[in-house]
Amino acid sequence: MIPYYPFHGVPRFYDISGMTHNPEIFQLAIDVFVRRYASLDVDCIAGLDARGFVLGPPIALALKKPFVMIRKKGKLPNSVSGEDYSKEYQGDNDRGADALCVSRTAIAAGKRVLVIDDLVATGGTLIAACDILKAIGATIVECACMVELKALGGYAKLQARHEGVQVRNTHSSLSLSPSLSLSLSLSLSLSPCLFVSRILTLTLALTLTLRQVYGLISEDILTLEGEEPPKV
Repeated sequence: MIPYYPFHGVPRFYDISGMTHNPEIFQLAIDVFVRRYASLDVDCIAGLDARGFVLGPPIALALKKPFVMIRKKGKLPNSVSGEDYSKEYQGDNDRGADALCVSRTAIAAGKRVLVIDDLVATGGTLIAACDILKAIGATIVECACMVELKALGGYAKLQARHEGVQVRNTHSSLSLSPSLSLSLSLSLSLSPCLFVSRILTLTLALTLTLRQVYGLISEDILTLEGEEPPKV
């Protein structure tokens, strides 16, 4: 459901549109996030440009919280801009970097913010978002994503700059009970759609008791290589 492709020089660029094309799986993923954050006293959800705009609004609507766009610099009026940052592929400005901005009126100082994006790679975008939120006086409750590309070390970089921001993956923090381990093993024989559904269902059950889960799916199980038509 979430295939990867070589893209922008990244060998495994995950495409979450494989999930959004399936309403049942998409809804289940949103439900996981909603169940987790319903009790964490979040004031608003901040989505990162651009796929955070896909995940953030349905979560915000379900929680009845404001949704705030953190956009590329120059895309919002009356905004506060951050510093340039680099990521795993070349950015939009003339130095090959990017910068973010947020509306001056969107988040008051002291508000508790959930930051969401589709994945964490080098951590450049996420760190830049946390920088700008801290600069305007917001409190970051947690950073959420679908997948972390562990080899690129984004989590460690974020912790080095913003110590204490809660970012921990399911695959690095879970200790599965025998029953859940058996259920996960049985899931491997299912169709791709049912397999992803089972994985997200297990995650939903686990988020009721764990306090530091942010990544829904381990990169280790995302082995679906996308197929592109041959070039002519």
